[in-house]
Amino acid sequence: MRIQKLTERTTIFTIFEACEGFDLHLQLIEGKHRNYLIDTGLGDKSLEPIFEHLKDSTKELIVINTHHHYDHIWGNLCFKNHTIIGHRSILEAIKADWQRATTQFIEWKQGNIEMVLPNLVFDERMMYVDDGIEIFYAPGHAGCDIAIYDAVDRTLNVGDNIGDTPEELVPGLVCDEEIYKASLALYETYDAKYVISGHNHIMDKSVFQEIRDCLSK
Repeated sequence: MRIQKLTERTTIFTIFEACEGFDLHLQLIEGKHRNYLIDTGLGDKSLEPIFEHLKDSTKELIVINTHHHYDHIWGNLCFKNHTIIGHRSILEAIKADWQRATTQFIEWKQGNIEMVLPNLVFDERMMYVDDGIEIFYAPGHAGCDIAIYDAVDRTLNVGDNIGDTPEELVPGLVCDEEIYKASLALYETYDAKYVISGHNHIMDKSVFQEIRDCLSK
């Protein structure tokens, strides 16, 4: 695992070749009042470096699932007593996909896994104003996709709404392309310096126009 301090508040934990040969990025934002973990990886073992990093912190930990796919939720079992946030549609999506994912991708699990659903869901957006954190719905890759913007350090995490490699910027989409383009336009309204996704390199917001260009070819 690589641990990269990207900004004053954000640390990126990268699990190399974690799922289907792709790296997996978990973002930890250490806010003034709370800590925020974006996605939970592949099981309890994959989270051990994050727990070590936070061992002396007394702040509340908020967990956020960007969407329902296995590599973003299998570590939820470690947070049964924490707030876990997701879009309202993630609940049925996790339940519908659990058996398929735990059969098809079980080789990628790291430690124990268990179906633990988000316990705080929303429709359009929610905020932790005192920490400068905004969470909003931006469908595309999975349909239940959300993004997280840190206005203090100007990071924008878009989950898997960017493709897995620099050569393939357009992700697989379950929704209509026009809906995805609307999500790209929404991202561009934020003053993001760093754009973080589940598997690709850390980029800047110019990537959204690059994706739009790819879609128009």
